[in-house]
This record gives sequence, structure tokens and C-alpha cells, in this order.
Amino acid sequence: MLAPFLCLLLTLTEPISYKIALTDGTKTTAKLTLSASPEGPVRVESDDTISTFRPYAVSGTTATVVGKLSRWEALPVRGGWKLQKPLGGVIPLDAPLLTFHDLRLFLGKRIAEREAAGKPLRFWQLGYTRERPALDLVELTADGAIPMQVGGKRVIAKRYQAKVTLGLTQKVERSTIHLGPSGELINASPPFVSSDLRAQTILAEAPSGGLVITYRLPGYTLRAEPFEGGYQVKVLVDDKAVPGSITTDLTGKPLRIENEFPGKPFVGLVESGSLNWSMDTPQIARTVLPDPDDIVLFPAQLFATSVWEKRFTTVGELHEAVLLLMHDGLPDEVTIERVADPAEGLHRYRFTSESFKADLITDGTRLRLLRRPEGSQVVSGDGEALGAAYPTLAWL
Repeated sequence: MLAPFLCLLLTLTEPISYKIALTDGTKTTAKLTLSASPEGPVRVESDDTISTFRPYAVSGTTATVVGKLSRWEALPVRGGWKLQKPLGGVIPLDAPLLTFHDLRLFLGKRIAEREAAGKPLRFWQLGYTRERPALDLVELTADGAIPMQVGGKRVIAKRYQAKVTLGLTQKVERSTIHLGPSGELINASPPFVSSDLRAQTILAEAPSGGLVITYRLPGYTLRAEPFEGGYQVKVLVDDKAVPGSITTDLTGKPLRIENEFPGKPFVGLVESGSLNWSMDTPQIARTVLPDPDDIVLFPAQLFATSVWEKRFTTVGELHEAVLLLMHDGLPDEVTIERVADPAEGLHRYRFTSESFKADLITDGTRLRLLRRPEGSQVVSGDGEALGAAYPTLAWL
């Protein structure tokens, strides 16, 4: 299990590389990305786990640990955190993701971007099963252009042939689709869409400054409103918004997906070439209320250490802490002792509890070397010499 080691990403600095070695012989790597500002998020990403931490979160999630098949998150509550494990995970994406909303409004933009980069018109289309999201592989081939009537207007529609490989069955099916003058989807049939799609209007600018298109089949309107430098897209039936929305950037790339289909709350975040998703109510939930004087550490803070290191002003100082590794939802009470600095510019700490012991060397901001008594270790790319230079600490 790598979860006890991996937990975080901060905003927009160059990632820092780490090597991880476990006692069972497993060797892997991780990347730490620190934020340009102290208030920004932190992220640690490995082969099978993505961990994030928001130092000053007062709403939303303070920390998450997401693996391929599981997800833990910590929500701030009065005096502590609620740790919960909703159904969720991470799905790697080796091609752009299309969703219900952005597919209809921005497919032409997504195609143009791939063509400009000389990349194949290959996409993943998001769908759902009862228990998890499902991805269908979509491969498009340009097939000329034809005149069409849309809402009384004559337009020249670009035509594409779609080959769709269904994720659940691997069955291959085909559709023909047509795009309007702004790249909007104006005509399509299953399996590219769930039901026959016929536009009543072409994509137009809404009075609010957003974008709007109406479909006579099946009978709804999509509206994209300006939101945080991009768009928030919703579906309206009889001028009333239905549950679910998607947030995109200006090119139509999905960033955050919220949906109620198939009757369960679904949230998806598209980042770092993967879909980070959660669905349904928590399978496990427990509230942790630490002592007000305790240091609270989430996994990412074993990598990004500046927030809690400020509590240690002198060598020999001890503090009680609560370690929330978030691989089982249980808190671990630990004592942290600052021991003699191994060299100028480096700090060293001894973590001691019944279940977690570690020797941690930092530069005051981030992990340089972490060793555990049984032999596991995490070392930064610029810290490999530390292991040989400084023998491991002893534990009582």
C-alpha cells in the first residue's frame, strides 16, 4: 500500500520527483507539486494514488486520497474533520474526455485542437453504470460537408463518421454526426448519443453573454454561462434547469462534472490526464476531533512540511500530533520530536506511535528523506546521498 506515503499537490511550481521503496521490494516514483502561494493546494501523485491537501480550507475538502478503486476525503467540521470514503477512484485518460454537455456545444473546438496538433480524432466519452462511470472510445473520421436546414437557416454542416467502442461490452457501433458553423453538434444518432439528436437552433450568444442551443429532439436547451474564466453548462427543460452541470475552460474542455445520473450524486474532476470521480453516499464516515493543541497531519504534509514545521522553534522540542493517513479513516496519535539538525539548512524529526514510526529529514519546506524502521523509504531526487550520510534514528 502506497497510500500512507502519498497525499498532495500544490499550485503551479515545477514538480519535485521522489523515489519510493517498500519492504516487499516494490519500487515506484512520486511527484510533489507545491503551490506558488502558501494558501494554495498541494499534490502528490504516484502510479496508483493521488493525494491533495488544501492548507487553509474552511469549506469543501481539506484533503483527499484517491486510488484507482477507492477515495478518502476529509471535510472540515467544527473542531475537526469528517473522514469519509465515498465510492470513487481515478481513471487514467490517454485521450480527451467528452461529456453530455460539452460534447453538444464544443465538439468542433475539440476536433480543431486535435487536428492542429496533428493528433488522431480519438476521444473518451463519459457514461455511467449503476456503480461507476464507464468510458466509450470514440474515433472520428472527417467525411466532407453538406448543406442542412436548422431552424429555418441554411448552414454548411461538417460531417464525421463515428466509430464507437462501448466500454462495457467492447461492441463496436457506428454513427454519422454533423457539426454546425460554430462546431456545435446539430445532428447525431446512437450510439454516439443516447437518443436521436436534432438541433432546433444553431449555437448562439445568449443575452447574458453566454452560449445557448436548443434541440427539438429530445427537447431541451443547453446554456453555457461565463464562469471562472470558462463556462458552466446546464440543461434546461421548459426553462427550468435539471440536476447536473459541467464546468469547462474556454475551449470546452471539461474540468468539473456534477450529475444525478443514474439517480446518484456524481462528481468528477478532470486533471493531470485522469478523471478523479466519486459517486453515491459515503460507505464509511467518522468524525475526528483532535485536541486543540495537537498538530494535525494529512498524508500530503509528510511531503510538504512548512505548515507544521513552524511549530518547532528549537531542537529537542516535542509536540503531540494526530496523523490522518486516510487509508482506513482511523486517526493515529503520534509524538513528533525535533532532533539535532543533520546539516546546515536541514531539519530532522522523529515520529513515534504504536503503529507509525518514521525518521524524517526536511529542508524546512519539503521532505528530503523519510525512513521507517522496517526499511521502507521515500527520498527526493536531490536527497539520495542523505540516506548514506546519516544513519537512521533509534526508537524506544
